[in-house]
Amino acid sequence: MTGAAQAAFTRHGFATIDELIPQPVVARLTERLEKVIARQYETGVYPDEAYYRPGTTLENVPRHVVNAWKCDRVVARVALSVELAEVAAQMLGWQSMRLAVDTVWHKPSGSKAIDFHREFEFFKSLQTPDVANCWIALDDMTQNNGSLELVVGSHRWPDPDEEHMREVFATQPGEKAVQTIGQAVGQQAQFHQVHCPAGACTFFHGRIWHGSSANVSTHTRRAYGLHWIRGDSKLGANPHYLFGRYKLTGSTELHESFWPIVWSANGYRTPWIDTFLSGGPLGG
Repeated sequence: MTGAAQAAFTRHGFATIDELIPQPVVARLTERLEKVIARQYETGVYPDEAYYRPGTTLENVPRHVVNAWKCDRVVARVALSVELAEVAAQMLGWQSMRLAVDTVWHKPSGSKAIDFHREFEFFKSLQTPDVANCWIALDDMTQNNGSLELVVGSHRWPDPDEEHMREVFATQPGEKAVQTIGQAVGQQAQFHQVHCPAGACTFFHGRIWHGSSANVSTHTRRAYGLHWIRGDSKLGANPHYLFGRYKLTGSTELHESFWPIVWSANGYRTPWIDTFLSGGPLGG
């Protein structure tokens, strides 16, 4: 990671690093994610969410999968990567990283925009809902194919009133909603759309507003996201979403069978990862 990338992340809340994923890896990852989307699971394990059924889902609806890494070891090699987690940890100054979830977003030609949101909102089941994110471009990202858009510096915005925020998103579309929320907290929204080659990675803060526009190109736009939490993260009261699904009885601990530690400053890494990548069982 360069000093320029670190400075951009600190100031703007995101940084794009080109050519971080080699092209042969991009090609292989894309191939395996297409199989996961088609419900072909190399490990025999299903993802936690899969919003696409071949032959049933409309052709212009985004294909979205959560935790594809559990389904395919080629995908898992990227999701459980030491190198990617370390870059994110350096940007945030964290001492250890757990993989929380991955997300697959394949947007066919004609698919609609993805609403603006902040990732940390999905992690409020944790006592401290900090989350680091990496968005991997699997195709060249251009102005017309629905690339990632981020609101510059919005990771430093004050939190809006929750009721007002829900009302705004219920009545205003896309960028207009974020502009209104910015005005409510005394900020002016400046939008940045990521334009980059396949293999580039955009690392972004968990509190930054982001979304994506409609894909008006003639080709599918494919991307793969990784979301990490701190290695010492603990559950809060009444966890929901995936955190409630994998909660241990009478405990606030996040068990490494479900939430593996992929990088630590002291060199620790969840032991079962290498066994799984070599053909062993998921979770050890």
